[in-house]
Amino acid sequence: MFEKVETLLRDYNSMKARVKNLEIDIQLLQVPMIRETPEETLEGVYFARSLESRTQSQGWASDKTSQVAFNYLQANEGINREFEQLRRQDRAAAERERNHLIRLLQKMDNALSSLNEKEQVIIKGFYIDNLRWFEVAEQVMYEERHCKRVRDRAINYMAKSLLGFENYHTA
Repeated sequence: MFEKVETLLRDYNSMKARVKNLEIDIQLLQVPMIRETPEETLEGVYFARSLESRTQSQGWASDKTSQVAFNYLQANEGINREFEQLRRQDRAAAERERNHLIRLLQKMDNALSSLNEKEQVIIKGFYIDNLRWFEVAEQVMYEERHCKRVRDRAINYMAKSLLGFENYHTA
């Protein structure tokens, strides 16, 4: 259990960064895709056809173009719907991951706040602020060995809070 909590603490900053990146992804996936409706495409083809008829005596190229556009729209409408569904699924997965990480970070913050002030400085300093042991020891005015003992007690306490007493005693 000690190792699990220590790993969570080491990953604290990357989890926060991941939450921010997921929020960016979610925003991008919420923006609707801009694509023409079949009516808009045909309207554009008809407009182009009207311009062509002014400059050309025959409209055979325009008729062929409008048929190609119409066939393209019919063939790709299913693909577009599938793509939209995949975007919705990606957004839902990103929201689930983000919500999971937010809950985990909240639990970790709660467990950290339940420590006394010196324990918080030691844990945050070493794991979250990435200070070296002598720098942490300077902050709390303890020897490095004593900081490590305090760290061990604090992490064991956090393990009970984060992982539950049943898991802690069976490990």
